Amino acid sequence: MTETIEAERFSCRHMALRNATYHMYRRRRLELWARAFNFLVVLGGTSVAAEALARSALPGAALSIGGVLALIGAAQLVCDFSGRAHLHRELHRDYIRLLAEMDGAPEADAAQCAKWRGALTLISADEPPTLKALDVIADNHATAALRGGQAPRLVVPWWRRVTAHLFAHDGFRVSESAEWRKELAAES
Repeated sequence: MTETIEAERFSCRHMALRNATYHMYRRRRLELWARAFNFLVVLGGTSVAAEALARSALPGAALSIGGVLALIGAAQLVCDFSGRAHLHRELHRDYIRLLAEMDGAPEADAAQCAKWRGALTLISADEPPTLKALDVIADNHATAALRGGQAPRLVVPWWRRVTAHLFAHDGFRVSESAEWRKELAAES
């Protein structure tokens, strides 16, 4: 296999693994949010909780808690965490299947790599907008899985890691880690 085809094969595998990792992270977080919101709505909506609050010494506590629960329930319906988690589950599955196909063809040629590129493009057509910081985190994990090494390839500031599931972080400029470059140079 020529170097060009091997580089293209690696690029396809990296993209598939990065996208699969990204969608696994999104699915897990959205499922967690859906479960937490369901739990809060059910727990707060029970008649026992309402009765206990109504009899409490805090005037207006039942109304306040009811308002908060109404907001949580509305956010859950509007944001559709479960539906979005299901979409990420399907995309994760599609990328893993494509990755399995790639792993089953170790002697791929240029035509096979082009077919994989087309499949990657078709799968990405169903993707929701990407959360940039989370995508960079997934890229680091895919690079570590395929190339090894301990240092992350791309730098993600701590506050972007913490808010990766909350904000798009559009305009986030990504730079390579100096530590990763040193590890890469040491391998050569």
